Amino acid sequence: MQPTGVIAVVVGLVMKLVIGIIVVWLYAAARPALGGGWKTADLVALTVWALGAIFFSDFPLTGMISWTSYAGLELLQLAAFLGAAMVAAWQYRHQPSLRVFGVLCDDYSGT
Repeated sequence: MQPTGVIAVVVGLVMKLVIGIIVVWLYAAARPALGGGWKTADLVALTVWALGAIFFSDFPLTGMISWTSYAGLELLQLAAFLGAAMVAAWQYRHQPSLRVFGVLCDDYSGT
């Protein structure tokens, strides 16, 4: 059974939202080790994009999609992933520090 156009678009949008959430989550996980900022956000986005591009690289090889369409879609996905990571970096940068009993929660030095 072929999905209808509306269902296919909705499923595609939901999957992009899930991948965007994964990008933000990975940025939050990488931030303590790599430092916050645009460079870490770009690295996370490029990593997620590269893994997706490798995973779906068989589509044009098997003729399911043309190379031109595949390249265009990959560029759009790269822009979307970079955008999600940039929003995550901006959000973390502008988030006020949380203090619990006078101690910064993001302070791992124990002071």
